[in-house]
Amino acid sequence: MKTKLNAGFFLPWFLIGVPLFLVVHLELLFGELYTFDLVWKPVLFLFVCPLLLFAIFWFFVRHLRRAALMAFITTLFIFFLSEVKYYLMLKAPGSLFSKYIFLLPFSGIVLGIGYFFIWRSKKEYTAIVRYLNLIFFLFIVYDAGQLLWKKLYHKIDAGNAFDFSNTCAGCTKPNIYYIVLDGYSAASVLQKDFGFNNDSITNWLTGNGFKMIDSSKSNYNITSYSLASTFNMQYSREVNKDVFLLKDYVNGIKEFYHNGLMPGMKKAGYKVENLSFLQAKGIAGNAPRFDLFNMEHLFNKYNLFYQLYTDMGFHFADKLWSSETEKQKFALQKDAYSPALFNNLKKILQARDTQPMFNYIHYYTPHAPYTRDALGNRRESFAANPLTEGQEYVDQVQYTNKLIRETVTEILEKDPNEKIIILQGDHGFRFDVPEKYKDEFPNFSAVYFTKKELLQQIPVNMNNVNTFRYIGNLFFGKQLPILEPKQFALKYRIKAFH
Repeated sequence: MKTKLNAGFFLPWFLIGVPLFLVVHLELLFGELYTFDLVWKPVLFLFVCPLLLFAIFWFFVRHLRRAALMAFITTLFIFFLSEVKYYLMLKAPGSLFSKYIFLLPFSGIVLGIGYFFIWRSKKEYTAIVRYLNLIFFLFIVYDAGQLLWKKLYHKIDAGNAFDFSNTCAGCTKPNIYYIVLDGYSAASVLQKDFGFNNDSITNWLTGNGFKMIDSSKSNYNITSYSLASTFNMQYSREVNKDVFLLKDYVNGIKEFYHNGLMPGMKKAGYKVENLSFLQAKGIAGNAPRFDLFNMEHLFNKYNLFYQLYTDMGFHFADKLWSSETEKQKFALQKDAYSPALFNNLKKILQARDTQPMFNYIHYYTPHAPYTRDALGNRRESFAANPLTEGQEYVDQVQYTNKLIRETVTEILEKDPNEKIIILQGDHGFRFDVPEKYKDEFPNFSAVYFTKKELLQQIPVNMNNVNTFRYIGNLFFGKQLPILEPKQFALKYRIKAFH
């Protein structure tokens, strides 16, 4: 029995340990932001890659531990070269050492030397196999222990909840509808850059008691940070402005997840409804789930082949990662998303709950892909053509205007209580050109109060970050300072924000 146990201990279990450690570690860091049905493909790659490499090397060297070590160093190259590249890119931007033209041949030479040394060596490598087995076992146990503790004993912490207890005598708690219109630019940008006059919807809204915040601006040109700052009523922590990486983007999603506004409303006696693809801690989601933020890229960053595809445009990989079928599937999910939210909102309104409501509704429109024409009819092709994208965006704006009318009408007709309705773009149209970043901040913004006299206290240049500071001051007796308006142009890259 002892001999069998020892033999098992010297098997190269670390080839499974490496991907298992990565999966457990990412689950610990970001597991609250995704579900495995969204990320199973890149997870499968992580496990298949080292085992496939091991089979290939064993075929040539016919030695268990040598083949395993060759597979191991190759796996490290595939899993972590892009991480090395991004580290060098941050430390020495523009340097030759941070470019694939240097890193790929240099890594190839290092791997070649490693293969030659292992192949020619007569060592059995039992000690190093034992060490690698042990080290990855300890890594996994450490992270798994933290993960288990987090899931079993980490209670919902309301410590970051804002105090929205009503301190003004005789004040009621109005129902609040915060409606985000993803990527909806201000009327001035629509006119200047697209030649589109948006007076139709603005006139309709003002005719129904809304005040247009004509000079409104978002504070970030990226959804996760824009909404994190709005729901935390303060600016997000600094992110690198020159190289905006996936981890920066995901950190913005985490900031939203731990926002203080929604638990604060809950603590103040509100029933909070999250009709959004963004998850919030302690708040049940009431929206269809799909991989809008490409959470699978958390795992794909450990896939060198995918990184080469996204960073260098190696289109041989199109069939693996960017097929038309996948694009169509995503577009169809996006197209069905906003109507589903509207139906869920109608059910909430029909319930006529006596508890005051805070409803966050995030319509993923007029953001691309542009699935609808101006009349709301579904397009046959969803792919944006650079030559016609401007018109497709305008058509999607007009479809969004139709959705605004339907949503506002439903709220005004079905909710007889005192209410606040806020329509707000999280950012404007993204031009994807650095010199146009400044035009990505002016956003669509309109506010409705049942108490019309309070509308005059909302300035026409209100920034998103101050939205609920004004609400707190006007309706909950707070004295929150209004923050100085700032805009942060996060220099995203189109391919998965790498």
